Amino acid sequence: TLAEIERLGASRVFVLANNSSRPLVAPLVDALREKGILAAPLSTDVGMGGGEEGLMKSADVAAGAKADCLVTVGGGAVQDAGKLIRLWLPRCPPS
Repeated sequence: TLAEIERLGASRVFVLANNSSRPLVAPLVDALREKGILAAPLSTDVGMGGGEEGLMKSADVAAGAKADCLVTVGGGAVQDAGKLIRLWLPRCPPS
């Protein structure tokens, strides 16, 4: 995943995962932080079954961090939230 992120030339990576995937995604988050391309702390706000509150909070954080790449790790709710956030990012007004 890190090689693909670098190949894409991403400079502001937002990582979204479910809470149980935190140990799995920690090495990637650490590597992104070391390279200076982690846009925001790991987001685990989207829980199983989704929920609008976690989605909106994650979308706001990704937009505020000016993310240009989104990585999702987890089940269906996290994957779906990542798709929606990715669609939302280009529509955010510049700050």
